Amino acid sequence: MTYSDASDSGWGGFAVQVGGQVAVGSWSLDESNKSSTFRKLRATGLVLKSFAPLLRGKEVLHRTDNKNTEIILSIGSRKSDLRNEAVNIFRLCREFNIRLTVEWISRDLNGVADELSRIEDSNDYKLDLSCFAYLDKCLCPYTVDQFASVKTRQLDRFCSRFLNPGCEAVDAFTVSWAGDYNWLFPPPYLVPRVLRHMSDGGEDGTLLVPEWHSAPWWPLLSREFKQITTAVATTAAVTEKVWG
Repeated sequence: MTYSDASDSGWGGFAVQVGGQVAVGSWSLDESNKSSTFRKLRATGLVLKSFAPLLRGKEVLHRTDNKNTEIILSIGSRKSDLRNEAVNIFRLCREFNIRLTVEWISRDLNGVADELSRIEDSNDYKLDLSCFAYLDKCLCPYTVDQFASVKTRQLDRFCSRFLNPGCEAVDAFTVSWAGDYNWLFPPPYLVPRVLRHMSDGGEDGTLLVPEWHSAPWWPLLSREFKQITTAVATTAAVTEKVWG
């Protein structure tokens, strides 16, 4: 059984069979300007896509508090954007052999998904695309973006804070980074953990941090981690904040 919901700022949901993991993301500017029905329908697709590898071959009852979503996934829609979203959901189910049933529930029974859809992650940002392309070309082609979301990923392979469609892992610190050249643009408060993780695992990558000389981890960058390629820049000048 899965649940989903959408707010003005984002989407969220969870699967009852997969305890402890939640799927959360934010809307692009274009998505946020779409109708409520469109966002609710897309949220259904994003949650199912996030959990699809774990739901392969299963009967899935999906619950939503949007009646139109239930109707569209049952009989379709004349509106092309809504019809396309429904088609994408059925293609996903066919790919993973998911036998989907959609059920409408009242809003008061969908409180958890509603709260998840309202999470605003201020640390979900990325480097300006042109700056990233320059570093990728000049240093070494990166293979994994370790701190991203489906909206902010710079590479096809990425890890995210919450479960997202296509992410390799939830919480990059739970997996090894060895054997890859990692793109690392974490929130500043995670820099000490990144340095410890790379030191313990002997891992390679480019770490981008703010030029923050008073930070307790700053001396480590020049004294203990000389083998790490460290790109230093002022975060506010080079980051592209994803709307939402």
